[in-house]
Amino acid sequence: SLYESKPPVSRAKMAKITKLALKSVKYYKHIVQIVEKFVFKSPAEYKIPGLYVMDSIVRQSHHQYGQEKDVFAERFLRNLSRTFEHFLHCQEQEKAKIVKVLQLWQKNSTFPADTVQKLLETIEKDSSVRSTTIWLGHLNKHTTEEELRNELHKFGSIVSMNLIPPRGCSYIQFSQRGEAERALKHLRDFRLRGSKCKAAWAMGAGLKEVEKFKTHWSTEKGVSNIPWSQIDGSLNLDELAAGGVLVEESLSQSIAS
Repeated sequence: SLYESKPPVSRAKMAKITKLALKSVKYYKHIVQIVEKFVFKSPAEYKIPGLYVMDSIVRQSHHQYGQEKDVFAERFLRNLSRTFEHFLHCQEQEKAKIVKVLQLWQKNSTFPADTVQKLLETIEKDSSVRSTTIWLGHLNKHTTEEELRNELHKFGSIVSMNLIPPRGCSYIQFSQRGEAERALKHLRDFRLRGSKCKAAWAMGAGLKEVEKFKTHWSTEKGVSNIPWSQIDGSLNLDELAAGGVLVEESLSQSIAS
């Protein structure tokens, strides 16, 4: 059972489940029903593992028996729309993984093209830029960059620091999202030079340069979710991600290429 493994489920576990399914191919109707039932009833964190199991079984069945003789895809197709609705009940940050699987289905003709396209259209399609920059405010105006670096280096590698003494604040960019998250967690309401400081997510420099993207910024989450329709081929993705990290799984195929 997938419940025996805490997400993310290992490849070995996925391969074992797939192998058992193909070995029992004559009971394919029951196997499909079991997978669907799992997807319908599982909590949010197990929706994506359920999707991966379904995808793995169909892909391996195609490979082993050929697309024309495969029985799993046709059976899953009968209830695919309803199953897909339950996949969308996954954790919000994992929806990009659903898009990636659908794009693979589209590319490999796993299911009818029009069916997969309709499923893609039901997802709110956007690309995510996660900030690696934090804002540190309420600083004593005599605070130095050296003092800040001494306080912050323990959280990770600092890419840049913009200290603005007149405003009593500083913008600090870390090399990785996890480092910025650790810093933010520990720096809320910390004291330096007698001042009780504040910390929050800050928009990366790349996003600040594009006015229309500012409305998609969430200070609470430190993330900008930008609709695919607003990203064209002329946009430099590396420049856009400056001060943050672009989630590659959230890119459409046309943008990624």
